[in-house]
Order: sequence, then structure tokens, then C-alpha cells
Amino acid sequence: MLKGFEQHTSHDDTIKESMERVKGLISLHCKEDAIYSAEIENTLNLVGPQVRTIVHAMRVQGHPVCSNTKGYFWGTREEVKETVRSLEQRLRSLAEVIRGMQNGLLKTGDQMHIGI
Repeated sequence: MLKGFEQHTSHDDTIKESMERVKGLISLHCKEDAIYSAEIENTLNLVGPQVRTIVHAMRVQGHPVCSNTKGYFWGTREEVKETVRSLEQRLRSLAEVIRGMQNGLLKTGDQMHIGI
């Protein structure tokens, strides 16, 4: 079962069926006509965490699900490359945050406090 999906799955709607429905919907949209998560949720009777979990699983499986500020879309080869670069930048940024927070723990002896 997909993490974060189990508490939202109805008995008559399996994860595989939900994935196929999300895939079918996103595959109808290009970059210029991206679909917001809220529209996917409303159309397919899902909640945000389900959509994000399904999109994650689809990407892990190699489906060209891209996203921008307008929503999700089925990407071209170049758009997938662009999405990969964006994800890599987010990964570097998160690694920076982790290092900073770990350094903060070391400096404060595991006792964090807010300096305002």
C-alpha cells in the first residue's frame, strides 16, 4: 500500500484503479493546460495527500508527470528534463537546510531556542 494513502482509500476504489484514473486525467493535459491538484481531487473524489502519493508513485515508475505553478501535466522529453533539474535543485536546497539544522543542534547541545 502506498504510504499516506491507506487512511483515504475507500473499499471499492483500489490504489491501482486510483492511479489509472489519475494517470488518465493528467495525460490529457500539456504544460500550457496543466491541471490543478484540486481539480483532480474534485473530479476523482480524492484528497490532496492521495494525489501527491499517486503522482510520486507514477514518477518513480517513470511516467512523465511534470508540474509547474499551474498544476500537473504529461511532459515532453524536454519538460521532463526541466522537471528533473527542478527536483535536483530542491534536493540540494533541502540538503542545505538539513546541514544547517544539524549544525544548529551541534552548537546548542541539542537544545534549540528561537532568537527573535
